[in-house]
Amino acid sequence: MGANSNSVLSLIPVQSLLSFGERHLISNYKYIQVMIGGRIYFVSLDEWVPQSTTYIIREKDSGSLVGIPKVSDGFNVW
Repeated sequence: MGANSNSVLSLIPVQSLLSFGERHLISNYKYIQVMIGGRIYFVSLDEWVPQSTTYIIREKDSGSLVGIPKVSDGFNVW
């Protein structure tokens, strides 16, 4: 057993790691990339993640979120 075997894992909604403005922009994403404990994962926007070991992955130059966009069904007309 590791040193952390008795610790409690606190989970938070992934959206709580985003700024107010980003929460409105993420509706364009199906999944975003996060780093959890040093590993990168795609997570959906309604996922709960570990509070202390999760970081949002962002593009280096722009700071934009990295993720998989939602694909239009082709029937929406803007």
